[in-house]
Amino acid sequence: MVLLDKSGILTRDDDKTNVRFAFDVPAGTQALQIEFAYSPKTLTDPELEKQICETALKKYNGAVCYDEYKQYLPLKNLVTLSLDDPACYRGAAHRQDPRQIHTVGAAQSSYGFTNAPTQPGTWYLTLNVHCALCRIDYTVKISTKTETEVRA
Repeated sequence: MVLLDKSGILTRDDDKTNVRFAFDVPAGTQALQIEFAYSPKTLTDPELEKQICETALKKYNGAVCYDEYKQYLPLKNLVTLSLDDPACYRGAAHRQDPRQIHTVGAAQSSYGFTNAPTQPGTWYLTLNVHCALCRIDYTVKISTKTETEVRA
């Protein structure tokens, strides 16, 4: 059963923010499967790369040497996720991969998430927008897993 199915757009205005989604987990749920993807991972606009790097170098170093910014290329977007159940923080997937699938449950959870019973109630998935250099399209889908699927 699909509990959350969202797609959206992040922009440079979303840089260093969090986007939170609430979803309800029914009683009897054995585990959750989280599918998450975003694109693009890598910025492909050379002029924007140069502008972003030079602005950062001036801010933190006070000066920019010609072509110094190239050592920092390629620039990459980074969006990660974290999860809270009705009672507490369940974990996070702070990974570089722009396509991820995670399982969260009592018997088995993906690295970064705590093994614990899947409590019924309102849960929260948070997208942590560490770096949004350009328009980012994202999708997130959360589904229940049956006992048979959990054992597979």
